[in-house]
Amino acid sequence: MIRPMPLFSPLSLKTRWRLAIGWLAVSTLCYGAGFPLGFALGGTLLWGWVVAGIGLGVLQWVLLIHLLPRPGWFALSGGAGLVLGVGGGFLVANSVFQAWGLASAFGAIGALVGLSVGVTQWLALRQQAAKSIWWIPANILGYTAGLLAGSQVPEVLPFAGTVIFGPEFGVTIGFTVGAVTGITLLFILARPAATAPLPEQLLGDIRLGSVQDEIQS
Repeated sequence: MIRPMPLFSPLSLKTRWRLAIGWLAVSTLCYGAGFPLGFALGGTLLWGWVVAGIGLGVLQWVLLIHLLPRPGWFALSGGAGLVLGVGGGFLVANSVFQAWGLASAFGAIGALVGLSVGVTQWLALRQQAAKSIWWIPANILGYTAGLLAGSQVPEVLPFAGTVIFGPEFGVTIGFTVGAVTGITLLFILARPAATAPLPEQLLGDIRLGSVQDEIQS
């Protein structure tokens, strides 16, 4: 019987720090540019999520392509989680706004987006990284704090041209999410899952070796 082996080798601390910094930069860039661009295109916050989400999925895939086996699934699952979370967040945001105000409405959207993205990406990551379960609370914390902070941008930065859906709004969200989830990646990718399946290439080598053993015997 073949024992399960890790899908990827443990990443060095230097590699993980590079990934975390790149993760922070990608998140800040995509949300910082995505929200004002999306709002200009569609006139709603929803379009900002669409533009930012597309950019984030592509750049996350680029960052992980040489570090994880199937990074596309991780990026696609994040996109699916974003769609579900934003949809659910918009459904409850109006009720939360009427009951507790604007900041609470943004916090509710952030919590639902973080939960959805965290769960869907965890499903893609759980067989690869031993501590992947921490990806769920990290995303909940990152998106909730990011949306809450973003909603306060016009109050903290009362400059001319500072608006709720401007670049400052997106940069605040992206930086917060990227910082929290990027730091989480530092220890999640330090150790592979012990029950991860064998890589396909290694399975092929094992099958080939078995055939050669039969021939020689």
